[in-house]
Amino acid sequence: MRKGRLWALFLVVPFVIPGTSIAGSGSVTEFIAVLDGENQIPRRETPATGKAVFKLDDTEGKMKYKLTVTDIENVVAAHIHVGKAGENGPMVATLAGPFPPGKGRKDGLLSEGTFDVADLVGPLVALPRGSQHQEDDDLLLAELLAVMQNGEAYVSIHTDLGWDPAQVRPGNFPDG
Repeated sequence: MRKGRLWALFLVVPFVIPGTSIAGSGSVTEFIAVLDGENQIPRRETPATGKAVFKLDDTEGKMKYKLTVTDIENVVAAHIHVGKAGENGPMVATLAGPFPPGKGRKDGLLSEGTFDVADLVGPLVALPRGSQHQEDDDLLLAELLAVMQNGEAYVSIHTDLGWDPAQVRPGNFPDG
């Protein structure tokens, strides 16, 4: 499968808009990322843009998200990756997909939902369950939060026309 990415590198485009509000006995922290092909490594010219909004509810131990897009074609998946500005990094959470390639233009809501530590992969994969699992979960959520606050995370939207041979163009970035 050919994949391309529309990235929001949170160090380049500010990721954290600190907003803490009281929800019951816990707090909710909100993060906003603006997605633009200019932040892709290497940069890509694309009319596609997007916005990802994340709300961490530390009482429930869940991250809620909403991912909206404009003028993007052939989306096959969307993920959170960890990595500093100017570098590609491993995936840590799935936000959308997988979808079949070549499905055309998409505008509006791409996905929304929640995830918790059991859904994390890669360097933030949840440890095997044991008597200390709540402490382990708290550490993983804290690590994800720290990565996001430090601008060392980004959202990647992968695209695929479903054609061979793939040509680099909006809707089909074989190398991202």
